[in-house]
Amino acid sequence: MIEIKAFYGDWKEATEAQAISFYNTFCSGSTALTQANKEKVFNKNHIKGATIKSIYNNGKVEPKLETEEQKKERMFNHYKQYIMSGDKPVKNTTRFNVIEYLCSCPEINPYEMAASILKDGWKVNFDDSSITTEENNIKRRKVEKLLKLQEV
Repeated sequence: MIEIKAFYGDWKEATEAQAISFYNTFCSGSTALTQANKEKVFNKNHIKGATIKSIYNNGKVEPKLETEEQKKERMFNHYKQYIMSGDKPVKNTTRFNVIEYLCSCPEINPYEMAASILKDGWKVNFDDSSITTEENNIKRRKVEKLLKLQEV
C-alpha cells in the first residue's frame, strides 16, 4: 500500500500513477532544491510504502516508483547473484555460514536464500565448524523444509 502526504493534511492511500504525479508536482514547485535533494525530501516526508528514484533518460528526468516488495525482491536477487558469482574452490557450491553472513546486513532470510540457491542446482554445505553437527543438521532441515513447501 502506497501512501502520500502533502504539506498539509493526513496520509492518503494512492496508486502508483498518483504518487508519480504528486512527485512531479512536488518537483515543479520546489525550485530551491536540487533534483537529488527533492528526491530525498520527498522519500523522507511525503511517501510511505515505496520510494521514488529519478532515472535520467536522454537528459530528461523520469521518476520511477519502487514498492517495498519490489525492493526486497531486487535485493534478494542481487545478493543471490553475488553469492553465485566469483571464484569458488568447488564449482556451484557454497557454505551455509557464508549465506548467513552475507544475508545478515540486508536482513534477508538466509534459509530462503539457501533454498533458492539449492533450487537452482547449487550445493550448500552445512559444515560450520564453530557449531555442533546437530546444530548444522537443524539448519539443513529448516532449508529442506522450505524447499518442500516451495514445491507444493
